[in-house]
Order: sequence, then C-alpha cells, then structure tokens
Amino acid sequence: MQTRLVTHIVIVAIFILLSFGSAVANNSADANSTLQLSSAYFSQKRTVHIVLPPSYEQGNTSYPVLYLTDGQSNLEHTASAARFLAQQHKIPELIIVAIETNEHRTRDLTPSYRKGSLAVLGHFAGPTRQQNPGGAEMLLQFIDKELIPYVDKHYRTSGYRALAGHSFGGLFATYALLEKPDLFNGVMLASPSLWWDKERLLNDLLTKALINKCIYISIADESAIITQPFQRLNDAWRKPNGIDFKAQHFSGETHTSVVYPSYYHGLQHLFNHYQPSLKVAAAGVTQLENHVAIAKSLYGLKTYPYDALTSLGYGALFERNFTAAINLFSFVSQHNSESLNALQQLATAYQQKGDKPSLLKTYQTMLKLEGLSESEQKHLLSEIKALQHLH
Repeated sequence: MQTRLVTHIVIVAIFILLSFGSAVANNSADANSTLQLSSAYFSQKRTVHIVLPPSYEQGNTSYPVLYLTDGQSNLEHTASAARFLAQQHKIPELIIVAIETNEHRTRDLTPSYRKGSLAVLGHFAGPTRQQNPGGAEMLLQFIDKELIPYVDKHYRTSGYRALAGHSFGGLFATYALLEKPDLFNGVMLASPSLWWDKERLLNDLLTKALINKCIYISIADESAIITQPFQRLNDAWRKPNGIDFKAQHFSGETHTSVVYPSYYHGLQHLFNHYQPSLKVAAAGVTQLENHVAIAKSLYGLKTYPYDALTSLGYGALFERNFTAAINLFSFVSQHNSESLNALQQLATAYQQKGDKPSLLKTYQTMLKLEGLSESEQKHLLSEIKALQHLH
C-alpha cells in the first residue's frame, strides 16, 4: 500500500514539474522558421516553429501537416522520426507545426474542471490551481481560427491534419478531438492525462461517434492514474467500431520518456494506409491501384511517390516474394514508361523466378526506351538474342 502511494505521488509530481515548463530545446537545426503570431485569444504572441520537408523547395507538392504541442521539447525528436520514416517510405513527408506551451503549460493544455475534481492531486492541487488551469478552449480557438488558416495560406498543405500531445498535451488533443472533431483527421495521445476532471473527457470519448478518425494512444510503466483510463479505452475500442485505433504499452519507459517511441510508432499508425503491404502487392496490380487511390484521397496527396513502391519491391525481391515484386515493378513501369530502373528490377524478378518468356518481353520493352547508351543497347540485344535462341 505504501509503495503504491509513493508511486502515485511521484507520478503526480511529474505532472506538476512538466506544468511549470521545461527547458527550451535548441531547435535551430530543425526549424525552418520560428514565428511570433499575434493572437486575439491571448494577451501575448505565440511562438510557433515550422519545419518543412526536405523536398519542399523542389516542386509544388502539397503535404499533410502534423500539429505538435510542447514544441519546445518535442520538436527535435519528432521531426527526426518523421524524416526517417519518410525516407523509409513508411509515411509521406510532412510539414510539422510545433506550438510552444512552456510558459503557461497547465493553463494552455487543460480543459475546465469541476469543483473538487483536483483532489486526486492531493497537496499538489494547490500549485496546480495557481497555474490557472482550464484554458484549453483558448488554445484550441487559436489553433482553429488563427494558426491553421495562417499555415494553410503560407504553405502548401494537403488538407490532412493530425495533432500530437504528451501528458497534458494528450489531454488537450483529446479535448480538441471532442470539441472540434472535423479539425483533425487523427491524433496521437502519448501517456495522456485522461484522469483529469474525474475522467470526464474519457467518458465523453467513449460515447462520441468518431467514425473514420485515426487514434493512437500509448502508456509507459506507470501508476493506475494513467493505466486505468488507458485500459478502459483499449477495452472499449478493441472491437471494430469505425475508428482506426491502436494502443501500445512501452515496457521499460517512464511517463517522460515514452513520448519518444510513441511518436515514432504513432506516426506509422496515422499513415498506416500509405505504404501497401507485400500481401496487397502479391494480390495484384489492381489491388495496388486501389491502395494508391485510397492513400492519395485519405492524405490529400496530388501524386504518389512511386519510388516508395520500388523500394518495397526491393524488399520483396530480397524475400524472394516474386509475385509481389513483379506486381510492384510492373505497376511502377506502367505509370512511368521511362522508368528504366523499374524495368531492370522487373527483369531481375523474372530472371530469378525463371520466367524466360516474361523476361524476354521486358528486355524488348526496355530496348524501346529513349536515352539508352550504346553499351546498354548492345547488352539488351545480346540478352534478347540469347533468350530467343532458347525459346
């Protein structure tokens, strides 16, 4: 009993320490721009960091946007995770908008609360009240009416928006989902403080229809104040209900460290319809067509990066899944007739499979491409002659 009480006090103490603000991380290497936006909802300017994807200046592509609370401490690792996952073609490239919430964190990220509901904090309730909690409505209005319009006006956004929050930030993301369900397509809730106001937001979440929303929630090795709301939500949403839901427990992590793996895995869940599985690829080119169409529609993408499918094809070849590899390289070559690389890999797949008639046709198609060097033409002619002789 004493051990549980000590654990509970430690967890609550962490909430309070986080609420007094954390040291501002050095984001100069990641932030393309730092803005001071005037707000009609606050008597101060709000600091916002904008991180653009590496390819932003290379074309006119539009990008999904991830809005991030606690930008002062979570921007660097989140931007790094997003870049890495995009390089691996797990997610599309993103614009990241990180909102600093360190100065009045408790005020900004907590909704209103009923009298007496902070009793769970024990003797920490007083310091929490001194931080003027209950200002989440102002921050949400700022994001909805001022920040999002600014971002959409000044940057090429695709229309797909997600919101990420940790601890009180996860509570705020839950509040935003409930108050303005059409504002964000998905949310990441890392160890959210759903105990707030006697779990009022959790109760609302369990009764609200959130069809087609993508929701990711995580916890660490934590006390019941965090794990019980998590378990209630996981138990209720374990069965299909129209919500694209995933829950994860990170053993060995703490309340403060869990945000790092949460956002890495959460981003993959938010965009889990982006890269097709090898099972989809093996099902046929038509299934790949459908997958790409859904991904483009869901994430607001004007074009789909076919190099993502080429990369997946390499993996299929490595696993000797020739059906998936052939479908992937065929699909890419059909959509980009000048794609010599896709045809070369398609030829490799047919060769390893031992399908000589299809290999011959692929070489003949390659020979028709413009821009081949003299040595490439000679090599193809030699291969075609050898295959025709065998045939």
